[in-house]
Amino acid sequence: LVPRRMQNVLSGALAGALVVAALWSLPTIAHAFAMPAPLPADFKPSIDINARTENGIAVIGYDLPGGRTLLPGAELPLTIYLAAEHKITEDYTIFVHLTDDSNNLLYQFDGIPFSGRHPTRQWKPGQRFADSYLVKRTNTKPSGALATLIMGFYPADHPDERVEFFDANGQRSGD
Repeated sequence: LVPRRMQNVLSGALAGALVVAALWSLPTIAHAFAMPAPLPADFKPSIDINARTENGIAVIGYDLPGGRTLLPGAELPLTIYLAAEHKITEDYTIFVHLTDDSNNLLYQFDGIPFSGRHPTRQWKPGQRFADSYLVKRTNTKPSGALATLIMGFYPADHPDERVEFFDANGQRSGD
C-alpha cells in the first residue's frame, strides 16, 4: 500500500517508534522495583524497640502517625524501621498481625518487606530503612476495646518457626 520509495522511511519510523515505546516504561519499572532509601544514622523513631535476632535482623522502632486507635473501616498507618546488623543469608517473611482481646485476627500481612521488593538477603549491613503498612480491620464484627499489634519474622520456607528476638540486654523478647 505504500510506494516503494517510502517503504524504507516508513520502516525506519516504525522501528524508531517501537524503540521509544519500549524505553518509555523504564522509569516506571525502575521506580516500582527501587530499593528503599536508607535512613540517616541519627534517625530516631517515635517508639524505640531496638530488638535484634541472631540472624542479623534489627527492628529499630516504629511510628503510628495516626495514633493508636483503629475504628472499624478506618486505616491505621504503621511504619516499622528495620536494619541488618550483618549479612543475612536466608530469606525471611515479615508478619504484621492485629488481634483482638479474644485473639481473633483483625488484620494480617505476611510477606517480603517493602511491598515485596526488599528480601532480607538483599539488606545491606548497617543500612536502615522504613517499611510502611496501612493496617485495616478485615474482621468487622465487634471484638472488644483492646487489640494487640504483633510483628515478627519467620523463615520463608518454614512459616511455623518464628525468629527469636532479643532486647538490648540480650534477653528474649518474643515477637
